[in-house]
Formats: sequence, C-alpha cells, structure tokens
Amino acid sequence: LDSCVACNSLIDKKAHFSNRLGGLICQDCIPKDRYSSSIFPGTVASILHIERSNWQKNSRLAFSLKIESELKRVLNNFLVFHLEKRMKSSRVLNILNEDTT
Repeated sequence: LDSCVACNSLIDKKAHFSNRLGGLICQDCIPKDRYSSSIFPGTVASILHIERSNWQKNSRLAFSLKIESELKRVLNNFLVFHLEKRMKSSRVLNILNEDTT
C-alpha cells in the first residue's frame, strides 16, 4: 500500500485509488485507470499508517468523520467492483452505524 500498484513508485500524500488495479496509484499513473477516484491526503496517510502498524494499535485508531467516511467508501467500492455485486451485510452495517451515532 505504500507504493503505486501500476509503477511501484512510492506514494506521497497525493494519490488516487484504483479498484481495477487494486490499490493506490500515483499522480503519474492516473491515466492508466481513468475510473480511479481521488482520495484525501489524510486518508492516504491513514492507509499507510494502518499498513505499518500492528492490529492491536489499528483497532484503537480514531479517524475524523471525513477520513472514516472515505475509508468506508473506498472499501465498499473495492468489494463491489471485485465481487460484482453489493453485499447485503454492508447495508446492515450502515444501519447499525447510523443507530450508534
């Protein structure tokens, strides 16, 4: 997750997420997937932090609403793209999250 899935260059804070290629792509590789979506620099930093930290530390992380929302969107879009259908459980999780906020 710390390098571009298209060219292997290190990802800086500016990146896009490519469902088709399966991860972050650098600014130079955006033309390789015109359907990639921009991703906030804070979300990129969060993804890189999650990758480098152990599970226990990651389970205690608190994200801003903006980053949490984008992480959920990216994960959901990635799963839908590769599974080729929406998961019923994602709707249930959304309802549960709405009830707790």
